[in-house]
Amino acid sequence: AVVSTQSTGVTGVEILSGNSSPKRARLNGALVLAVQKDGLRRKCGQIMVTSSPSKADQTYTIDCAGTYATAIEIVQRKSYKNKKCLELNEVRVYGFPGESPDEN
Repeated sequence: AVVSTQSTGVTGVEILSGNSSPKRARLNGALVLAVQKDGLRRKCGQIMVTSSPSKADQTYTIDCAGTYATAIEIVQRKSYKNKKCLELNEVRVYGFPGESPDEN
């Protein structure tokens, strides 16, 4: 999880798959969740892996639409060989600082 000490408006999450081999399919279907200050998790989106091994094609951008959150979680519920593991190279979170108007 990517964690902050205060709520931030999250506009998007960019994920670079850590594996350009056939194992990249492990990332397919993973959920990107914005964790709000009260612990509520809101789904930003789901990763749909492409077949191309290029770095550009293995970079996935998920829109979080400005959801205020203190953390981002990337969760895989599918098992591969009885394991729920992800191989990620980079995770970047984009947004803007400040508390949600509902939190003031």
